Amino acid sequence: MPPSTKRKAKLSVDQEALLQAIDEIEKEKGIDRETMFLAVEAALVSAYRKNHGVTFNLDARVDRKSAEITFHRFHIIAETVEDPELQITLEDAKKQADDAELGGKVYSPLVFNVEEFGRIAAQTARQVLVQRIREAERDLLYEEYRTREGEVVTVIVQKVIGDKVILNLDKVEAIMPSKEQIPREIYNVGDRIKVYVVRVRKGLRGPLIIVSRTHPKLVENLFKMEIPEVFDGLIEIKAIVREAGVRTKIAVKSNDANIDPIGACVGVRGSRIRTILKEVPGEKIDIVPWSEEISTFVKNALSPAQVTKVRLQDDGRTVQVVVPDNQLSLAIGKKGQNARLAARLTRMRVDIYSETDYAEIAAKAAKEAAAKIFVSTADLQKELQRIAGVGQKASEALTKAGFSLQKLSESKPEDLVEVEGIGEKRAVKMIEAAKKVYEEVQAERREKAEQEAAGAKAEAEAPAPEAPPEEGKPPARKGKTRTKKIEIEEEAAKEKEIAEKAPPMTFEEALKLFSKRLGESKAAEESGKTDRKKKEKDENDSGSEEGDDR
Repeated sequence: MPPSTKRKAKLSVDQEALLQAIDEIEKEKGIDRETMFLAVEAALVSAYRKNHGVTFNLDARVDRKSAEITFHRFHIIAETVEDPELQITLEDAKKQADDAELGGKVYSPLVFNVEEFGRIAAQTARQVLVQRIREAERDLLYEEYRTREGEVVTVIVQKVIGDKVILNLDKVEAIMPSKEQIPREIYNVGDRIKVYVVRVRKGLRGPLIIVSRTHPKLVENLFKMEIPEVFDGLIEIKAIVREAGVRTKIAVKSNDANIDPIGACVGVRGSRIRTILKEVPGEKIDIVPWSEEISTFVKNALSPAQVTKVRLQDDGRTVQVVVPDNQLSLAIGKKGQNARLAARLTRMRVDIYSETDYAEIAAKAAKEAAAKIFVSTADLQKELQRIAGVGQKASEALTKAGFSLQKLSESKPEDLVEVEGIGEKRAVKMIEAAKKVYEEVQAERREKAEQEAAGAKAEAEAPAPEAPPEEGKPPARKGKTRTKKIEIEEEAAKEKEIAEKAPPMTFEEALKLFSKRLGESKAAEESGKTDRKKKEKDENDSGSEEGDDR
């Protein structure tokens, strides 16, 4: 600020009236005195420049107590002077002020005659003053509403312009874009509605306030407003998801063992929840208990559907849910809405099955698992005998103790010392050798699988041979013949895909299934033997008859 000086340039104004006007504006518009004084000073500088046409640095000062006005010209202290009108060297500056330093300012008072202020200069001062006051008002409103971000406020519909709704929020206007409006909700001028303040930004004509009727926080804040236990923190809202105008799911937890979170939110005969539903007409709200146990939480989230089984998958992000057959459509919801909201609420992937479908999938998976896990004892011994130093006797002892090549490669020496004929040193060597052999076996299996897949693909892509047309019949149309092998492979692929979705089968279940298969196989074999004997007997009888005839 310019220093005080005895030689002051005075502007004869009604100082008392100026101070009174500043006080009135402060009370009426809420703009503080300092902001008003700065606005008056900026207006005086603009008026002086307009009146005198000067370009040098200029400063006006209004005394905060007496309203006395002074003008000063100032130079900026620079190491190198590029414009003498605006800058001054440090050496010259020290001649005027001993404490001058680079980057500082040196002030010189100006003598000003009030009669030199013409009509245009006064008008310029007035425009600048009005502009500064408006800017101060906008800043004041912005600061006031910036703190209301994240709140629910009551507004009045002022007008609808295109797909936007303009709302009256106390001293300012708020905008609700189309994406923040509830689908199929109609807004009429004069309607009072509650909205969620999404964000507040500075605009050219004041604060730009964006509000929403679709935000999940609208429902969450309504719960805080209407339910004292939620407001006080006795009931905590852990998660909320919403499809505006249709359905909301909200998970709540009680921090007080004596308070039922669901009952407190619903209220006596639904009094509390009805008040909230009035603010979002046509929307359903499911209040579910929150749980740290993910299976329980998923079960609760699928309300109102009943769940009989929840199975968490190995990836930790997927759950399989089984519901009664008559509850499947309710669990999924209209257009998958209930399942979709439950998945979003729990942050899990939710796969829903009816009890019948799940039983079929489990049976097919068990069938495939049994086929995969069964390996004959002879095959196990054959694989073990590939290990150096393991003969027939050692392989029999290992299989009898429950060791396969894979299990042996993953074992520790102390696991083998109990097997007859195997000491600690031999166990160490045997395990190391088993690891290498197991890798070789795995590589062979992969190579074999790739070859079989390539062969099946080539056979599937190859055109089927055309059979010669029967006499009197037109030749078969090309492209319609499909081999039985391809059909079997397609069926196997479908079964494999279904089996991957089913839960794994226990070893006992697989063993039972294998025993059943083995029994069926033996029965079929016995039946085949009987048929062959009968056929041979018929042929012998026929041969005897022919011999008699001869």
